[in-house]
Amino acid sequence: MRSRPLVALLAAACALAAAVGASAASSPPSEQVDLVPADVAMAKRIVLQKADVGPGWTRKASSSAESSTGISADSPESGCDVGVDLSKFTITGSADTEYQRKGGFVSASVVTFPTAAQAAGDLAANMNPAARKCVTSAMAKAFSAEVEKDGGGAVRFQMGATKVFPSSSYKALRAEHVYAYAISARISGPDGTAPISVVILAASRGRVAVMLFGTSVSRDPMRMATLAQKMVGRFPGHWVIAA
Repeated sequence: MRSRPLVALLAAACALAAAVGASAASSPPSEQVDLVPADVAMAKRIVLQKADVGPGWTRKASSSAESSTGISADSPESGCDVGVDLSKFTITGSADTEYQRKGGFVSASVVTFPTAAQAAGDLAANMNPAARKCVTSAMAKAFSAEVEKDGGGAVRFQMGATKVFPSSSYKALRAEHVYAYAISARISGPDGTAPISVVILAASRGRVAVMLFGTSVSRDPMRMATLAQKMVGRFPGHWVIAA
């Protein structure tokens, strides 16, 4: 079987990384869900919009099932033990969007909680070292499976280092809690070698949490901090749960 060209594998890898990252952040027991219409509407207003990403990006139908948890999908194949009982958190609203272009993919999730403490606690659990390690492992498995589908030994995938960025680097977000890290990877094939960058940025303020997953052939071309800032800028000023 002849392998697909490297550029095609790269595009598939970019999409895989965002899908795996969005679904590998937690394991059962998951958050409880008690959706409030006003909070669902608020999440949809906050989530990444086409105008935020700019020209050249197209919105795609979500490839991962939209879970009740929004930030952390609950999949037996990709669930990770984050070391925290997530069932103590309750989700009151969620929204997700995904955009793609040649050599790049970005997905965004917004989740609302009854209190600011719950938003901060849930986000911290989904971004802790155990969760980061599991996301990296899940991506490696997904990439390797994609390579095997396309002829096996002609293509090599190699997962690189995970770099955690200090939250102080993102003061412009005006968020209360910020987490950011990047995972490097590389695909080598008959027609060349190409790097892949996976950037994950999450933040919360008040009782709303947002998370961005981006993949591309270069380092953070989606300007993740800028995209997150656009969403945080749409957070409401008053934190009242509608009846």
